[in-house]
Amino acid sequence: LRAIAEVPEHLVTKLPGLEEPLATRHWSGYVNVQIPELGSNISVHYWLFESKKGLLNAPTSVWHNGGPGASSMMALFTENGPFTLNDQSFKTARYNESKIPSVFLNEFSWHTEANMLYVDHPAPAGFSDCTPSCPHWNDSTQAIVNSRFLEEFFGSLYPELQSLPFFMSGESYAGVLIPTTALLLLEARDSKYKNVKNVPAPYNLEGIALGNACPGNRIFTCTPYSGWLGVKVAVDFRYGHGMISPQTYELLQEACKADWNKYGPPENATCREILGDDPARPVMDEAGDTYQMGGGYFLYDHCGSDLLSVDPETGMPRQKDQTMDGVSLFDGNDDDDFDTNVYKCGQERAALAWIQLAEVQDAIHVERKPDFSFVTGLNYTFTKYSLLDEYKDTLSQRLRVMQYSGDADPCVPYVGTRRWIDGLGLPVKSAWKPWTLSGQVAGYRTVYQGIPR
Repeated sequence: LRAIAEVPEHLVTKLPGLEEPLATRHWSGYVNVQIPELGSNISVHYWLFESKKGLLNAPTSVWHNGGPGASSMMALFTENGPFTLNDQSFKTARYNESKIPSVFLNEFSWHTEANMLYVDHPAPAGFSDCTPSCPHWNDSTQAIVNSRFLEEFFGSLYPELQSLPFFMSGESYAGVLIPTTALLLLEARDSKYKNVKNVPAPYNLEGIALGNACPGNRIFTCTPYSGWLGVKVAVDFRYGHGMISPQTYELLQEACKADWNKYGPPENATCREILGDDPARPVMDEAGDTYQMGGGYFLYDHCGSDLLSVDPETGMPRQKDQTMDGVSLFDGNDDDDFDTNVYKCGQERAALAWIQLAEVQDAIHVERKPDFSFVTGLNYTFTKYSLLDEYKDTLSQRLRVMQYSGDADPCVPYVGTRRWIDGLGLPVKSAWKPWTLSGQVAGYRTVYQGIPR
């Protein structure tokens, strides 16, 4: 039997507002990462959830949100974590008594299959922080810190997890954060563990899973950052969803054919007039403003304005006190009747109200941060314009890679993801076909084979 290297001071024993107990253990705290070359001591916040299969009976998967600057607490409470809150969190008997929003268990939590490790990175995203101050980040320096965090996490805090399979997962700009980190781990593996059979985590990284991810900030599918390079994908996405008329689409194809895939705005006057001024929101006269449709991340969101709604002036999520035309975007917003399938309305609002409470922050062993936000502005320079060569030459050969895309995300459209993957020229192992779950079509998938070195 392997001993459990407990981190007793990080064990979460009670969560305010939790309606029913979580059957597995979870730990929350900080890992200190000293980076002398960056002039910072970085306190990285993590929250680890034991799998329902048992800590030593499941792989470990680390999760990163994007941004850069988005807290992984966002995914923990609104996507794939064990806990969730929503508009109903303010309507329970427990809330009426305590005024603490109720926390519910998420039946779709990924900790059913894996030990889930949620990390706030790069600092000061989420609860992470630095002393004396956080460095000026870029795509390379964040990978250095991220890889060292993982080394410290597995090597010092949870060595019992080192012999288990390890994966990395995330979404959006984690499409840069994770592959750049993975490349450093592979490099370290080749240097430290060449010809070693049992390689410890994190160097035993088996694969990465990325949702609606940016493979570089100048790749056409990453519309918030790629500028006019991404306008063709943005147009095709809208046409594919019936948001642009066939006549307009055909006119654009002719007028813009010499301007697609250029860094700058179109030179053709007709093309420029139809597209408008914002390449991330083209043809607004016909298609409408996707920043007002699910916040720019989910075209069919019926919940109305929520904390993830994007402010077109800044490109950042709106804050809870913002107004539009003098009307509050959040006060009195009761959207229960507009829930989309199993996605409950008000998740971001309720989760933020809960996690900002002092008693909650004390319970998860973090420094008090009453103004906690799911998104933090960073001093960050984009330096990894494209990872396509790395995917073709290294990542697809040495790791299992899953790129999954919701088909209603106008921010990182699936049509662009499909195009850059096809452009790698990898052999097709299993052609495009339906992907089913419990006998129902849940999507479509293609399986590729890495090219052996």
